[in-house]
Amino acid sequence: MKKLPDIKLLFKCYKTINSFSPNIILIQIIKAVTDSLFPFITIYMSAEIVDSLIAGSDYKRVFAYALLTVALSFGVKIISVVLSRILNIKYLVFSNNYSKSKSLKIPDLDYSTIEDSETRQKLNKIEQYENMNGGGLTSIYHSTSSFLRSFFTLAFSVALTISLFVLPYPSEGSLITKLTVNPIVGIIILALIFVYVIFNSKVAVKCTRYANSEYSKFTFINDLSSELTSHIYYNKTAMDIRIYGQTEAIMQHAHEVMQMSYDINGNTNMYSLKKMHIPGELIRLFTQFLIYIFAAFGALAGRFSIGSITKYIAALSNFSGAIKQIMVTGEQLRYNCEIAKLYFDFVEIPSEMKSGEKKIAPQESHEFEFRNVSFKYPNTDIYVLKNLSYKIKQGKKLAIVGMNGCGKTTLVKLLCRLYDPTEGEILLDGINIKEYGYSDYLKAFSIVFQDYSLFAMSLAQNISCDETYEKQKVLACLDEVGFSERLASLENGIDTVLYRDFERNGVMISGGEAQKIAMARALYKDAPIVIFDEPTAALDPISESEIYKRLNAIVKERTAIFISHRLSSCVFSDEILVMDSGEIVQSGSHEKLLSDAGGKYHELWNAQAQFYV
Repeated sequence: MKKLPDIKLLFKCYKTINSFSPNIILIQIIKAVTDSLFPFITIYMSAEIVDSLIAGSDYKRVFAYALLTVALSFGVKIISVVLSRILNIKYLVFSNNYSKSKSLKIPDLDYSTIEDSETRQKLNKIEQYENMNGGGLTSIYHSTSSFLRSFFTLAFSVALTISLFVLPYPSEGSLITKLTVNPIVGIIILALIFVYVIFNSKVAVKCTRYANSEYSKFTFINDLSSELTSHIYYNKTAMDIRIYGQTEAIMQHAHEVMQMSYDINGNTNMYSLKKMHIPGELIRLFTQFLIYIFAAFGALAGRFSIGSITKYIAALSNFSGAIKQIMVTGEQLRYNCEIAKLYFDFVEIPSEMKSGEKKIAPQESHEFEFRNVSFKYPNTDIYVLKNLSYKIKQGKKLAIVGMNGCGKTTLVKLLCRLYDPTEGEILLDGINIKEYGYSDYLKAFSIVFQDYSLFAMSLAQNISCDETYEKQKVLACLDEVGFSERLASLENGIDTVLYRDFERNGVMISGGEAQKIAMARALYKDAPIVIFDEPTAALDPISESEIYKRLNAIVKERTAIFISHRLSSCVFSDEILVMDSGEIVQSGSHEKLLSDAGGKYHELWNAQAQFYV
């Protein structure tokens, strides 16, 4: 049964649902009343019509009852249909805002939180439950509709049948009448109904929990099946699958995986049949048999009219069904409250990065200082950066070089406040970067990351990061990174859609072309600080050297940081940092570092010199 904390959580769920779609819960309640009332109009009025016929009433009275039955049923049905249409719209609004709340929370989270495996698991779990059976707030909404209908059905049933047990019992009559129409039989019926309620409540909990534990396996099964079949269609794997003839093996494996889901579904239905449906039906049918006898002989004994028999029997049938449904939906609400708690835990994750309020001074370039900065990723004990101290001077071009894994990209992540230092501090124009407003701080950077992303939208939108853009500025940026020749071959120019995810005529681009587009995007932003993190990894050394020549001219007076394990950028840089194992092992100009024959830079340059000299 539900505990008080679950009740509080349930009301929190209702408050949240209502905030996404105002008055949706109120309309649900009203519709539940009309849906529950509808069958009882016929039940009650049918009893009145039967009694009128038996009493020999004139046809006008019978006709009036029939007309009233139709009118009331029609009126209630119309109200129910109108409310259904309103609820359908309200539900779409709720569903949209519910999904939006999760989507908007992700970019609001600290980057360190997003990369944390616990956060990803929490989000994946929410999505998995919802994809499996609409768990969480969505299921609470649907279960509430069923719960409310059952609750009001129960209330109307009690209102119609209470007289069956409280009317005076006959003191005279046949032995059968005395045996069947007496308070003891009424008590037995009520006791059986109570047993039925207790039995269904406990078994419903067991069956629901068993079903939920079984259905949770669908998460893995559905993900695995989708993953397997998607490989056949996915462009990057489709070629290998066709060349090596793997289609049949993958489809066979997918079929075996789906067979597992059929087995789980069968096991769940069989468990429910054994534990709940067969025993529960036996109790219900025996109770219903007693109700028939109790009502029929009660009418014969004159306790109530013949027409009331149909009223009592129909109402009590609805009563038992409502009790059963209340128990099932009650357990569903309890279970989905637990899933909804995952959602609340996720959307209530605080953002520690967004505490600053200072504005960045409007100037052409800025100066950064790393002061005794050390860093290790969350939940690890290994320092990736160790005691870094260095100033990035205004308007200078800085190259940061070193072998893969030496900490270059991590340094950029700290500079962009994707993470905060474990020790030490980073200053911008003499002020700790934590004191600046987070969104305002990020506006200062144009970055091409090593693992950049392009999207299945138009070329212009990929560059401007917006649906609206300055056409000439987009063209200028593409020209500056050397994309003009490829652009001339595109039929729709900058309106060409990249990739074929959503557009049949989308254009597939090479890795080198994609990097040029990513660089054009960085230039379009026109921020005072430009960072290129391995921006030319997909290019050959000659193309890489040409790109760096272009970039050197493009950045002009802005502060520019070039990060690479290849050294093309070093020739154009004012200063070079050489990193090794998370530490700055050398710094200086290209000429100065190259003259140190025993230094790391000299070793790296000579290993790559054939490409640049």
